[in-house]
Amino acid sequence: MIIITGATGHLGNNFARLLSSLGIEQTLLVRQITPALEGIQATILMGDIFDSQWIRAILHEGDTFVHFAAFIDLSNQSWEECLRVNDIQTRVLFDLCKELHVRFIFLSSVDAFGRHPKDKHVSIPSMIVPDEKRGSYAYSKARASQRLMEMMQRQEIQGAIIFPTAVIGPHDYKPSRAGKEMIHVSKHRILFSIRGGYNFIDVRDVAKCTWEIVKNQMEGYFLLGNQEVTIRALYREIMDVKQHRSLVIGIPRWIARFFIRFVPGYTSVMIDAVTDNYHYDLSSMQSLQVEMTPFRQTIVDTLSWFEKQEKKSQS
Repeated sequence: MIIITGATGHLGNNFARLLSSLGIEQTLLVRQITPALEGIQATILMGDIFDSQWIRAILHEGDTFVHFAAFIDLSNQSWEECLRVNDIQTRVLFDLCKELHVRFIFLSSVDAFGRHPKDKHVSIPSMIVPDEKRGSYAYSKARASQRLMEMMQRQEIQGAIIFPTAVIGPHDYKPSRAGKEMIHVSKHRILFSIRGGYNFIDVRDVAKCTWEIVKNQMEGYFLLGNQEVTIRALYREIMDVKQHRSLVIGIPRWIARFFIRFVPGYTSVMIDAVTDNYHYDLSSMQSLQVEMTPFRQTIVDTLSWFEKQEKKSQS
Protein backbone atom coordinates (compact mmCIF):
# COMPACT_ATOMS: atom_id res chain seq x y z
CA MET A 1 0.00 0.00 0.00
CA ILE A 2 1.10 3.57 -0.71
CA ILE A 3 0.35 5.90 2.19
CA ILE A 4 0.55 9.64 1.54
CA THR A 5 0.62 12.65 3.84
CA GLY A 6 0.08 16.24 2.73
CA ALA A 7 -2.47 15.37 0.02
CA THR A 8 -4.22 18.73 0.44
CA GLY A 9 -0.94 20.55 -0.24
CA HIS A 10 0.49 21.39 -3.65
CA LEU A 11 2.97 18.53 -4.05
CA GLY A 12 0.99 15.83 -2.28
CA ASN A 13 -2.22 16.74 -4.10
CA ASN A 14 -0.66 16.39 -7.54
CA PHE A 15 0.96 13.08 -6.59
CA ALA A 16 -2.36 11.72 -5.30
CA ARG A 17 -4.08 12.88 -8.50
CA LEU A 18 -1.46 11.13 -10.62
CA LEU A 19 -1.91 7.85 -8.76
CA SER A 20 -5.67 8.23 -8.96
CA SER A 21 -5.48 8.70 -12.75
CA LEU A 22 -3.34 5.55 -13.01
CA GLY A 23 -5.74 3.52 -10.89
CA ILE A 24 -3.12 2.97 -8.18
CA GLU A 25 -4.47 2.07 -4.75
CA GLN A 26 -3.51 4.68 -2.17
CA THR A 27 -4.37 5.85 1.34
CA LEU A 28 -4.35 9.56 2.15
CA LEU A 29 -3.77 10.69 5.72
CA VAL A 30 -5.33 14.12 6.23
CA ARG A 31 -6.33 16.43 9.06
CA GLN A 32 -9.48 17.60 7.30
CA ILE A 33 -11.49 17.15 4.12
CA THR A 34 -11.01 20.08 1.74
CA PRO A 35 -11.96 20.86 -1.88
CA ALA A 36 -8.41 19.85 -2.84
CA LEU A 37 -9.42 16.20 -2.43
CA GLU A 38 -12.31 16.38 -4.93
CA GLY A 39 -11.88 13.98 -7.85
CA ILE A 40 -9.17 11.87 -6.19
CA GLN A 41 -9.91 8.16 -5.89
CA ALA A 42 -8.35 6.99 -2.62
CA THR A 43 -8.98 5.74 0.87
CA ILE A 44 -9.02 8.86 3.02
CA LEU A 45 -8.30 8.66 6.75
CA MET A 46 -8.61 11.67 9.05
CA GLY A 47 -6.32 12.01 12.02
CA ASP A 48 -3.05 13.34 13.38
CA ILE A 49 -0.18 12.01 11.26
CA PHE A 50 2.15 12.48 14.23
CA ASP A 51 0.02 10.30 16.51
CA SER A 52 2.29 7.27 16.66
CA GLN A 53 -0.46 4.92 17.82
CA TRP A 54 -2.75 5.95 14.96
CA ILE A 55 0.03 5.62 12.37
CA ARG A 56 1.16 2.28 13.80
CA ALA A 57 -2.34 0.86 13.26
CA ILE A 58 -2.27 1.95 9.61
CA LEU A 59 1.21 0.88 8.51
CA HIS A 60 2.17 -2.67 7.55
CA GLU A 61 5.45 -4.25 6.55
CA GLY A 62 6.15 -3.66 2.87
CA ASP A 63 4.13 -0.42 2.64
CA THR A 64 5.56 2.75 1.13
CA PHE A 65 5.12 5.94 3.15
CA VAL A 66 5.35 9.13 1.06
CA HIS A 67 5.71 12.16 3.32
CA PHE A 68 4.74 15.44 1.66
CA ALA A 69 3.26 17.17 4.71
CA ALA A 70 5.28 20.14 5.92
CA PHE A 71 4.97 23.49 7.66
CA ILE A 72 6.23 26.25 5.36
CA ASP A 73 7.36 29.37 7.16
CA LEU A 74 8.93 32.01 4.92
CA SER A 75 8.54 34.79 7.47
CA ASN A 76 10.65 33.18 10.21
CA GLN A 77 7.84 33.93 12.65
CA SER A 78 7.08 30.30 13.57
CA TRP A 79 10.39 28.68 14.44
CA GLU A 80 8.99 26.34 17.09
CA GLU A 81 6.12 25.11 14.91
CA CYS A 82 8.41 24.68 11.92
CA LEU A 83 10.89 22.60 13.90
CA ARG A 84 8.13 20.59 15.55
CA VAL A 85 6.41 19.60 12.30
CA ASN A 86 9.29 19.40 9.83
CA ASP A 87 11.93 17.88 12.09
CA ILE A 88 11.05 16.63 15.58
CA GLN A 89 7.75 14.93 14.75
CA THR A 90 8.94 13.82 11.32
CA ARG A 91 11.71 11.88 13.07
CA VAL A 92 8.99 9.94 14.89
CA LEU A 93 7.74 8.81 11.48
CA PHE A 94 11.28 7.81 10.48
CA ASP A 95 11.57 5.63 13.56
CA LEU A 96 8.15 4.04 13.08
CA CYS A 97 8.87 3.15 9.46
CA LYS A 98 12.24 1.75 10.50
CA GLU A 99 10.61 -0.42 13.15
CA LEU A 100 7.80 -1.64 10.88
CA HIS A 101 10.00 -2.13 7.77
CA VAL A 102 8.15 0.46 5.72
CA ARG A 103 9.88 2.32 2.86
CA PHE A 104 10.07 6.07 3.48
CA ILE A 105 9.97 8.64 0.68
CA PHE A 106 10.74 12.09 2.08
CA LEU A 107 10.00 15.27 0.15
CA SER A 108 12.63 17.72 1.31
CA SER A 109 13.80 20.86 -0.51
CA VAL A 110 16.92 22.34 -2.07
CA ASP A 111 16.52 25.02 0.60
CA ALA A 112 18.05 22.45 2.95
CA PHE A 113 21.41 22.80 1.18
CA GLY A 114 24.03 25.34 2.20
CA ARG A 115 24.89 28.28 -0.03
CA HIS A 116 27.22 27.60 -2.95
CA PRO A 117 29.54 29.77 -5.07
CA LYS A 118 27.55 31.09 -8.04
CA ASP A 119 30.11 29.83 -10.54
CA LYS A 120 29.44 26.20 -9.54
CA HIS A 121 26.44 23.91 -9.87
CA VAL A 122 24.69 22.99 -6.64
CA SER A 123 24.74 19.24 -6.05
CA ILE A 124 23.43 16.95 -3.33
CA PRO A 125 25.94 17.09 -0.45
CA SER A 126 27.19 13.94 1.26
CA MET A 127 26.32 15.64 4.54
CA ILE A 128 23.77 18.38 5.15
CA VAL A 129 24.78 20.95 7.74
CA PRO A 130 21.76 22.84 9.13
CA ASP A 131 22.28 26.61 9.21
CA GLU A 132 19.89 28.75 11.25
CA LYS A 133 20.80 31.78 9.13
CA ARG A 134 18.94 30.20 6.22
CA GLY A 135 15.60 30.53 8.01
CA SER A 136 13.25 28.27 9.96
CA TYR A 137 11.94 26.25 6.99
CA ALA A 138 15.36 25.55 5.50
CA TYR A 139 16.83 24.78 8.91
CA SER A 140 14.08 22.34 9.88
CA LYS A 141 14.19 20.57 6.50
CA ALA A 142 17.98 20.33 6.71
CA ARG A 143 17.85 18.74 10.17
CA ALA A 144 15.29 16.13 9.14
CA SER A 145 17.03 15.40 5.83
CA GLN A 146 20.39 14.86 7.51
CA ARG A 147 18.81 12.54 10.07
CA LEU A 148 17.21 10.40 7.37
CA MET A 149 20.42 10.38 5.32
CA GLU A 150 22.29 9.00 8.33
CA MET A 151 19.67 6.29 8.84
CA MET A 152 19.78 5.33 5.15
CA GLN A 153 23.59 5.22 5.15
CA ARG A 154 23.49 2.86 8.13
CA GLN A 155 20.88 0.81 6.23
CA GLU A 156 18.42 1.22 9.09
CA ILE A 157 15.66 2.28 6.71
CA GLN A 158 14.96 1.96 3.01
CA GLY A 159 13.69 4.77 0.85
CA ALA A 160 14.63 8.01 -0.85
CA ILE A 161 14.95 11.73 -0.23
CA ILE A 162 13.68 14.07 -2.95
CA PHE A 163 14.98 17.64 -3.18
CA PRO A 164 12.84 19.70 -5.61
CA THR A 165 13.70 23.23 -6.69
CA ALA A 166 10.95 25.90 -6.95
CA VAL A 167 7.68 24.11 -7.66
CA ILE A 168 4.89 25.69 -9.71
CA GLY A 169 1.85 24.29 -11.45
CA PRO A 170 -1.89 23.55 -11.20
CA HIS A 171 -3.87 22.36 -8.16
CA ASP A 172 -2.20 24.98 -5.99
CA TYR A 173 -5.17 25.38 -3.66
CA LYS A 174 -3.72 27.37 -0.77
CA PRO A 175 -1.94 28.85 -2.89
CA SER A 176 1.86 28.61 -2.52
CA ARG A 177 4.10 31.67 -2.38
CA ALA A 178 5.13 31.10 -6.01
CA GLY A 179 1.48 30.75 -6.98
CA LYS A 180 0.59 34.01 -5.24
CA GLU A 181 3.39 35.76 -7.11
CA MET A 182 2.10 34.48 -10.45
CA ILE A 183 -1.38 35.79 -9.63
CA HIS A 184 0.10 39.14 -8.56
CA VAL A 185 2.11 39.54 -11.75
CA SER A 186 -0.86 38.58 -13.92
CA LYS A 187 -3.06 41.31 -12.40
CA HIS A 188 -0.77 44.31 -11.85
CA ARG A 189 0.51 46.87 -14.31
CA ILE A 190 3.51 48.04 -12.28
CA LEU A 191 5.97 45.45 -11.01
CA PHE A 192 9.24 45.64 -9.10
CA SER A 193 12.06 43.24 -9.81
CA ILE A 194 15.50 42.49 -8.42
CA ARG A 195 18.35 40.78 -10.23
CA GLY A 196 18.16 37.06 -9.67
CA GLY A 197 16.22 33.97 -10.61
CA TYR A 198 15.40 30.40 -9.76
CA ASN A 199 15.23 26.91 -11.15
CA PHE A 200 11.57 25.98 -11.64
CA ILE A 201 9.96 22.57 -12.03
CA ASP A 202 6.36 21.69 -12.85
CA VAL A 203 4.61 20.13 -9.84
CA ARG A 204 3.23 17.42 -12.13
CA ASP A 205 6.79 16.48 -13.09
CA VAL A 206 7.73 16.19 -9.41
CA ALA A 207 4.74 13.85 -9.03
CA LYS A 208 5.87 11.75 -12.01
CA CYS A 209 9.44 11.53 -10.70
CA THR A 210 8.18 10.55 -7.26
CA TRP A 211 6.05 7.82 -8.81
CA GLU A 212 9.06 6.47 -10.73
CA ILE A 213 10.98 6.29 -7.46
CA VAL A 214 8.10 4.58 -5.64
CA LYS A 215 7.18 2.22 -8.49
CA ASN A 216 10.72 1.04 -9.11
CA GLN A 217 11.65 0.98 -5.41
CA MET A 218 14.60 3.26 -6.07
CA GLU A 219 16.92 4.18 -3.22
CA GLY A 220 19.01 7.28 -2.57
CA TYR A 221 18.79 11.02 -3.11
CA PHE A 222 17.24 12.87 -6.04
CA LEU A 223 17.58 16.56 -6.89
CA LEU A 224 14.66 17.55 -9.14
CA GLY A 225 14.65 20.69 -11.26
CA ASN A 226 14.09 21.84 -14.81
CA GLN A 227 14.17 25.41 -16.11
CA GLU A 228 16.46 28.22 -14.97
CA VAL A 229 14.54 31.48 -15.23
CA THR A 230 15.39 35.02 -14.15
CA ILE A 231 12.76 37.04 -12.32
CA ARG A 232 12.36 39.36 -15.31
CA ALA A 233 11.99 36.41 -17.68
CA LEU A 234 9.32 34.91 -15.43
CA TYR A 235 7.41 38.20 -15.43
CA ARG A 236 7.69 38.48 -19.22
CA GLU A 237 6.41 34.93 -19.70
CA ILE A 238 3.38 35.59 -17.50
CA MET A 239 2.63 38.88 -19.24
CA ASP A 240 2.94 37.22 -22.63
CA VAL A 241 0.54 34.43 -21.69
CA LYS A 242 -1.94 36.94 -20.24
CA GLN A 243 -1.42 39.24 -23.24
CA HIS A 244 -0.97 42.40 -21.24
CA ARG A 245 1.90 44.78 -20.71
CA SER A 246 3.26 45.82 -17.34
CA LEU A 247 6.00 48.24 -16.37
CA VAL A 248 8.79 46.30 -14.69
CA ILE A 249 11.03 48.47 -12.52
CA GLY A 250 14.37 47.05 -11.47
CA ILE A 251 15.53 47.90 -7.96
CA PRO A 252 18.81 47.14 -6.12
CA ARG A 253 18.74 44.36 -3.59
CA TRP A 254 19.56 46.66 -0.67
CA ILE A 255 16.53 48.82 -1.44
CA ALA A 256 14.34 45.71 -1.71
CA ARG A 257 15.60 44.53 1.69
CA PHE A 258 14.73 47.86 3.28
CA PHE A 259 11.23 48.23 1.87
CA ILE A 260 10.17 44.58 1.95
CA ARG A 261 9.45 44.82 5.66
CA PHE A 262 6.54 47.11 4.77
CA VAL A 263 5.08 44.82 2.08
CA PRO A 264 2.72 42.12 3.42
CA GLY A 265 3.49 38.61 2.21
CA TYR A 266 7.13 39.26 1.32
CA THR A 267 10.22 38.60 3.44
CA SER A 268 14.00 38.82 3.25
CA VAL A 269 14.06 35.00 3.02
CA MET A 270 12.47 35.31 -0.41
CA ILE A 271 15.10 37.81 -1.53
CA ASP A 272 17.83 35.43 -0.39
CA ALA A 273 16.21 32.60 -2.37
CA VAL A 274 16.11 34.40 -5.72
CA THR A 275 19.54 36.00 -5.37
CA ASP A 276 21.27 32.76 -4.35
CA ASN A 277 22.88 30.31 -6.76
CA TYR A 278 20.11 28.66 -8.80
CA HIS A 279 22.29 26.47 -11.02
CA TYR A 280 21.75 22.84 -10.03
CA ASP A 281 23.37 19.53 -10.91
CA LEU A 282 20.37 17.50 -12.09
CA SER A 283 22.28 14.33 -12.97
CA SER A 284 20.36 12.35 -10.33
CA MET A 285 17.25 12.72 -12.53
CA GLN A 286 18.72 10.75 -15.43
CA SER A 287 17.61 7.39 -14.05
CA LEU A 288 14.02 8.59 -13.71
CA GLN A 289 13.37 8.97 -17.45
CA VAL A 290 10.58 11.50 -17.03
CA GLU A 291 9.94 13.95 -19.86
CA MET A 292 9.82 17.46 -18.41
CA THR A 293 6.95 19.82 -19.12
CA PRO A 294 8.06 22.89 -21.15
CA PHE A 295 8.20 25.97 -18.93
CA ARG A 296 5.79 27.87 -21.16
CA GLN A 297 3.20 25.10 -20.84
CA THR A 298 3.54 25.15 -17.07
CA ILE A 299 2.82 28.89 -17.00
CA VAL A 300 -0.18 28.49 -19.34
CA ASP A 301 -1.67 25.61 -17.36
CA THR A 302 -1.09 27.24 -13.98
CA LEU A 303 -2.62 30.58 -14.90
CA SER A 304 -5.56 28.81 -16.54
CA TRP A 305 -6.13 26.77 -13.38
CA PHE A 306 -6.05 29.88 -11.17
CA GLU A 307 -8.56 31.60 -13.48
CA LYS A 308 -10.95 28.65 -13.24
CA GLN A 309 -10.65 28.63 -9.45
CA GLU A 310 -11.40 32.35 -9.31
CA LYS A 311 -14.50 31.95 -11.48
CA LYS A 312 -15.64 29.00 -9.36
CA SER A 313 -15.33 31.04 -6.15
CA GLN A 314 -17.34 33.89 -7.68
CA SER A 315 -20.18 31.68 -8.91
